[in-house]
Amino acid sequence: MSLIIFLNMRMRMSRPRIQEFLLLWLNIELSTGTINQCIHEGGRAVDPIENQMVKELLDSKLLHADETTWLIAGKPFWLWVFASSTVTLYYITLRSNELVRNLLGEYKRSG
Repeated sequence: MSLIIFLNMRMRMSRPRIQEFLLLWLNIELSTGTINQCIHEGGRAVDPIENQMVKELLDSKLLHADETTWLIAGKPFWLWVFASSTVTLYYITLRSNELVRNLLGEYKRSG
C-alpha cells in the first residue's frame, strides 16, 4: 500500500499509470478501483497522526505557512505547507482560504 501511495502522492502518477507500473515492474495485477481504495485507506490510517501533528503546530511558538499552485490533471489546486520547528504538514486543496481558516483559526502566537 505504501508504494501505491508514494507513486500517487509523490510521483503524481494516475491510478492507470500505477496499475501499469505494478504490472510491468512487479507483475502485480490490480484494478484501478483497488488502487483507489488503497490510497483512500492510507489517508484514513493517518488521520489520528494528522490530528496530533495539527495540535502540535497550533501549540508551537513559531508557525510558517506557504502555498503554491499545484496542477492535477491540468486543473489548478493549492499545495500548502505548514511548518514549525518540529512538524511539517502538506495539504492539497481546491480552495485556498478555507483550509487556512479551518486549520489556523485556533492558532494563537505565544510569546
